[in-house]
Amino acid sequence: MSGSVDIERLDRAVARLESVASTLGCEFPPAEPLQLEQLDRVEAAIAPLRLPSDIAHFYRTWSITKAGTLFLPHLCDLGFALDSWDEHRATEWPSAVLFPIAYMSHWMHFVELDHPDSPGPWIYDGAYAGGLFTLAHSCLAAWLEWIADEVEAGRVEEVWEGRWQLTREQTDDDERTERLRADDVPDDAIPPFDDSDRRQWPLRWNLADGFDPADYELRGPTHTLASFVEALRAGPASATIHVGLIRQMGHSAELADETGCLAVTLERQDSPFGTGRIWEVEISGDHQPDLQLLPYPEPEEPPQFDISRQDDPDYLAEYAAGAARRMAVRSDPVATVT
Repeated sequence: MSGSVDIERLDRAVARLESVASTLGCEFPPAEPLQLEQLDRVEAAIAPLRLPSDIAHFYRTWSITKAGTLFLPHLCDLGFALDSWDEHRATEWPSAVLFPIAYMSHWMHFVELDHPDSPGPWIYDGAYAGGLFTLAHSCLAAWLEWIADEVEAGRVEEVWEGRWQLTREQTDDDERTERLRADDVPDDAIPPFDDSDRRQWPLRWNLADGFDPADYELRGPTHTLASFVEALRAGPASATIHVGLIRQMGHSAELADETGCLAVTLERQDSPFGTGRIWEVEISGDHQPDLQLLPYPEPEEPPQFDISRQDDPDYLAEYAAGAARRMAVRSDPVATVT
């Protein structure tokens, strides 16, 4: 790892945050045996990757059970974090070098694990619902320092009895950039990037995952979706097609080009489609004499998630059902993308 880790800075940040926020329910008692056992399991499971030394020191020294609700997203226990990381490996999103340390609904903070090309214990902001990866903080100490700054500035509110929350979810881009630059983060690492587009991911993430971004370069199609469907009507066919992703649920997806839409099976669930981008895919299917293209779906904008209702199970179920409806593929898959 090329980036340095300042354990003393983290110790000072924890002490300062506890000093300014203990009356708001943010405390850091000594780590409990269960947390230490979870830490050992995490370190064994992620090897040869490693937790950055500041993250390991934090969990080995302090308990997060009384960290309170000032952390947005909330710090998650290591058992949940490891389960999430394992699930992410099954879907191959995000990169294996990103380990979740905080979670709330679809929203997560990931720390970049220690590996040969790691720039440091950077903390990224991301979400299951898709969108952007944003480098939020240069390290855990920087995140704690920012929370303490917000508390001292009075930017907190009591959202439920005894539960305090920052009035800003995160710093704006100018302030975030200033903080990152102060910690010597290079400018080219600061802009957000599309979390669904592997071509925008740092090269070190792709290489750690065994992906070569050159594999995703456009080289030239042999068919449109319409001509591929026409070929399938005559017999089994394979093609190279330039398409965009319309919808995806697991391994089922709906692809589109200028000629129409087609439901397919993704051999790899992580097929690196980026919203609004064109990808070159290898596609094949069996003889289907009556196959027709699907029409373009009517666009449906997702509603803004109401964070004040995050503990309402009926609201969460309704929101999840709406997300599933918007992403549902409209027919059984008729071809396979390899």
